Amino acid sequence: MLLLVALLGSCKSLFIDKQELAAYKVLKEIDYHYQQMVNKPVTKSLQDALTNVELSKLENLSDSIPFLENLVKTECAGCTNNFGRFKPMYRFKKGKFIHFGLQSEMGVENWVFKKSGAFVTRFHSFQGNSKEDIQEALKDIQNIDYVLEGVYPINIDKQTVYLEHIQFENPQAYNNEWYQPMFPTKIGYAIDLMEKQPELRFKIDGGLFSYQRPDKNGQNQIINFVEPLFYANAVALNEPMSHSSFTNAFYANATFFLLNLEENAQVSIRIESKTQGTAFQFSLLENQGFHTIEEYLQKESQLFDQYQNTMEKGSYLIRVFHENADYAEKPLYIVYIDKKALD
Repeated sequence: MLLLVALLGSCKSLFIDKQELAAYKVLKEIDYHYQQMVNKPVTKSLQDALTNVELSKLENLSDSIPFLENLVKTECAGCTNNFGRFKPMYRFKKGKFIHFGLQSEMGVENWVFKKSGAFVTRFHSFQGNSKEDIQEALKDIQNIDYVLEGVYPINIDKQTVYLEHIQFENPQAYNNEWYQPMFPTKIGYAIDLMEKQPELRFKIDGGLFSYQRPDKNGQNQIINFVEPLFYANAVALNEPMSHSSFTNAFYANATFFLLNLEENAQVSIRIESKTQGTAFQFSLLENQGFHTIEEYLQKESQLFDQYQNTMEKGSYLIRVFHENADYAEKPLYIVYIDKKALD
């Protein structure tokens, strides 16, 4: 009996969905322009390369497989839903996986399969502005009068795909009475292809990002990630550098304040409540690795009313919860941070 159960389990693990295998075989037979993850002009479409029967096999799988959404909030107004207009961009092998790049008006969709033909995941490998355009625009950041945003690959190894998301809005061009985006938003993504159902994990490396989602009761929740602006303090010539920041915190169920230390430092953190009857506390988390939003929210850590200690060089997140927050235009509290480089 135990042997039978083991054999049945083995057969089940080796089973490949017929729809996935049919689409995989079609994708393998297409001629691609590149053998690496790129986004360049391509003229030939799937409709030009495939018969109607072959195209329907891809469309059927496209309708049934999930899309691994990233944090890009823009939509493509007027973009076509005609899958036949997608263009075969690239195909390459990496470890146990084969990546197929299909260019659309929204960027490039990356479809990942195992070599056996089993589908793994589907995500955008290029979206919005290109890396080159972003780097050029950020050289003159004061003259950016539009929303600059793009997602592009950074590295792909045998197991993981790494992407970068850059976004910037000039605060003078948008009348935002809350947080002012003083720095470009930088978010790193990681997709572990070895997971049974890969998730998109992310890491905040700079700037401002507001994440919205419904809670278990369907009520909208707001989670903010904020990089404070630090000011240099006046110090004597022979004293180490010292910086301070004070950041107004606005309506959110949870807010993470980014603290980057370029060297070991003496750090002081405190919160001044601006909400009557509410005393805010905070946790201090290491900003290492990639996590889901749930992992950021649920990670256990000691609560502080105030904090003063020596901290090592690195990146940290100051997490403040306000789970029952009501909408308010005025600041809920102020976060004060002082950091002084050690001798």
